This record gives sequence, structure tokens and C-alpha cells, in this order.
Amino acid sequence: MTLEELFAAIVAWRVPLLLLMLSAPWATYWVCYAIPGKREEPLVLSINLSLSTLSFLLWLGYLFYTVHSSGWQRVIIQADLLLLLLPPYYFAISLWVSRRRLPLEQVPAARFVKGLAFLSGGLFATFWLLDRIHIIFFSYLPLPIFFGVLLICLTLAYLGYRYLFQGKI
Repeated sequence: MTLEELFAAIVAWRVPLLLLMLSAPWATYWVCYAIPGKREEPLVLSINLSLSTLSFLLWLGYLFYTVHSSGWQRVIIQADLLLLLLPPYYFAISLWVSRRRLPLEQVPAARFVKGLAFLSGGLFATFWLLDRIHIIFFSYLPLPIFFGVLLICLTLAYLGYRYLFQGKI
């Protein structure tokens, strides 16, 4: 399955997907309320947070690709407003529900989300910076300052990698 087929399937199954994403955080909250436990609750919250993170990453990938290839005009013309607004809502509500039920240190997917945020933030900043560089750029900004900014972006990515795979910064 290619990404084009995946996004076509998302549009084709729009209504069930919208209903699922609207109800999943609240269903998770009620399941955790009905069956509280040391083992079950972190697992349920982790699955919900992982699914919301996946939807958020697909949303970011769609936006970055479309904006980079065609600009914001194509996003405005082509995209479905509900499908654009739902992944950030789903991610934010899932994070809120997870934090409300347990400390985030006890939810296994929270460490993954935090590390992924550092890693992707640092890499996106690095790639954005490298995409915007032209020869004229160095006449306004000295080379050591540019390398300093690049070092900060790569350090953020490395810290995210360490936190993601080793559990510590």
C-alpha cells in the first residue's frame, strides 16, 4: 500500500474514521474508569496515545508534503476541514486523558511521544534550515552562527533519539 492509497482510503472511509477518532479518547477514559488497574490502565492509555500519535504524524506528513509541493492554496482547496482539524484534537484529548488518569511517566507511549517530538522537531528544523539556505544567506549571517544554530537543531534531534531509545536524556 502506498501513501497515496492510504490517504485515498482515509477519504473513502471518512465518516467511520471521524466517529472513531472523536469517540476513542472518551471510550478510553471510560474503560480506564470502569477497569482501573496497575497493568490494564497504562496499556489502554498507551494504545490510545500511540494511535493518536500515528494520526497526528500522518496529518503532519500530509501537510508538510502538500505545502512543500503545491503550497497552502492546494491544502485549502483540496483538504476536508474536519479531517484536518481532527488529528490535533484527537492527540490533545488523548494526552489530556492520559495525564488525567495517570502520571505520564507511567504510560509507556508517553516516553515514545516525547522522544519522537524532540527527534522530529530537531530534524524538521534542520531540514527547513538547510532548504532555505542560499549563497546570499552567508552575507547576512556569519558562518559560525549558522553552525551554532545547526548544532542546536541536531542536538535536539540527538536528545530525542536518546530519550526515545534509552529512556534518558
